[in-house]
Amino acid sequence: MAAPPVDAACQNVNVARNRRKARYVREWEEQVAAANLAARRAKGAPVDPVKIPPYPDVLRDSDGSYRDFFEDIEFTCQDCGVEHVWTAADQKWWFEDAGGSLYSRAVRCVTCRAARRDAHGG
Repeated sequence: MAAPPVDAACQNVNVARNRRKARYVREWEEQVAAANLAARRAKGAPVDPVKIPPYPDVLRDSDGSYRDFFEDIEFTCQDCGVEHVWTAADQKWWFEDAGGSLYSRAVRCVTCRAARRDAHGG
């Protein structure tokens, strides 16, 4: 039994996928990535390595690498359903000063947290 014919377009895609990028393109992409990281680092709050153990999940990026600063994180409040931002400064305070768990995330906004605290008497 003969193998089915291979589509020429599929062969071109595979060739393009395996082709190596030119050096100037790689260098340009590295410069753009470094500039983006510097901009993110400037907006974030630096991590104190004495207070935070190395490589916690809270500092992991989507590509699996770790960063040395906190970033603003958007979240939806569980109670009111409104989108809020957990700022880098608030995260820094929570993890480093208040001693919050490195596996915790913000799930309620400030007003809903206060209402929940008042309802529970705490």
